Amino acid sequence: MTDPRHAIKTPNGRYYLDPASETGDLLVSVTNVISEWDKPALAPGAAKATVNHLMDNLPSAVRASRKPEQREAFMKDARAAFQNQWDRAADFGTLVHRLADAHLTGRQLTYFTREEQKDLAEAREFLTTYLEWIADFGINVETDVHSSEITVLHRGHRYAGTADLWVNLTFPDAESRQHPRYKSRTYKDMTIPTPSGLWLVDLKSSRNPNKSPSEVYRDHLAQLAALRFAEVALLPDDTEIPVPEFVGTAILNLRPGGKYCFVPMTTGPAEFDAFLHLRAVAAYAHDDLDMRRFRPIIPPARQLAAAKKGAA
Repeated sequence: MTDPRHAIKTPNGRYYLDPASETGDLLVSVTNVISEWDKPALAPGAAKATVNHLMDNLPSAVRASRKPEQREAFMKDARAAFQNQWDRAADFGTLVHRLADAHLTGRQLTYFTREEQKDLAEAREFLTTYLEWIADFGINVETDVHSSEITVLHRGHRYAGTADLWVNLTFPDAESRQHPRYKSRTYKDMTIPTPSGLWLVDLKSSRNPNKSPSEVYRDHLAQLAALRFAEVALLPDDTEIPVPEFVGTAILNLRPGGKYCFVPMTTGPAEFDAFLHLRAVAAYAHDDLDMRRFRPIIPPARQLAAAKKGAA
């Protein structure tokens, strides 16, 4: 997976190196902070990936079950299956982002890894869907796109992240009707606020054809809020500009078969406050928590017995 500009890997996950710092100041990434939030879908997803690995390799599993020396090796591969699957999905998402950014900025992509070359044709299909969204929403790339894949910082709260897209959107009305195919059963007659102006949009791509393009998660709110309320953004030459005011934030889901959904999500002070609570948890877990100091003690009876024996 290609790391964003200024991002580095640490034992505590991804951090960003503040280019303006003379002492190598590190700011925790937004996604790293949000990883502290329990995600109910992760455990079932890991179980599904493990079961799929077992079924896809059933003959090997049967053979391994009869030979102790092969059993542990197969189990090790099975335990790693879900992480490998998620890593591949993340790498594919990064590739889609690279193609989208190259289209918007006119940059030429001159290098692809071997794995990216295998996925390139499929990723370009997602790019085609992305371009369909651009056409459907009447976006003029030259005049409406303010920024793509831009690093944002909040030095006060010590975090950083990458905003996928700042784009000016124009809507016929201040509120839009729900997509009829994805109407909420609970809020059947709901309209969605869609003010015209500058929007912060985050792209989410999934190769799973069974995953609805309307699906969004609660941690998306915290992510969008963190990016929205960052203090400054870094231009390609590391010049700093203030993060602008946005009239709205949204998730753009891209799915196989040319499906997409643009899902506006409300992100205000409450969502930002929730992110900052997660930021505090991450700070405690990364900076202050050393589990090595918590060790078992000798039972009191044995301590007394040892003391008596030493006194004898």
